[in-house]
Amino acid sequence: GSMIAKSYNNNTDENDIVLIGSVRSFQDQEIEVARTARGKGSYTVVFCPYSTDGDASGVRLFKEVDEAFNTYCNEREGVIEVKGFPEKVSPLSGLTGNLIHWMLMAQWAYHMARRGEMPHFYRGIHENGGLEYDNAVRPFFLERGY
Repeated sequence: GSMIAKSYNNNTDENDIVLIGSVRSFQDQEIEVARTARGKGSYTVVFCPYSTDGDASGVRLFKEVDEAFNTYCNEREGVIEVKGFPEKVSPLSGLTGNLIHWMLMAQWAYHMARRGEMPHFYRGIHENGGLEYDNAVRPFFLERGY
């Protein structure tokens, strides 16, 4: 993947964008991250379902951010029935969240490249020299911020 985003560390300010991806709309820890980052002036964005099993009432993650993308995957459990499992498996929220994440990454990389600021990309650790490359390039990413 791209070295565009840093992991959240609760040390944000008004110059930061905090992007949160969630499979549920009411995760306490993610709601706290959104509130804290937004309170520090960061621009907060989330992609998550707006409801769970059709219920969007009460405290919800999408209500705590500046911008929200609805994944429209509001099922609490998955969508595939498997014999022997008490609930359906394979929730679509994870798949939809990953799709949104990679679409955003592709757009960011495209716009950065157009400005002559090509981001660094991780190599897979399964590739020959992948881990060594990642370790060598990561300091440049950390210094530059992307």
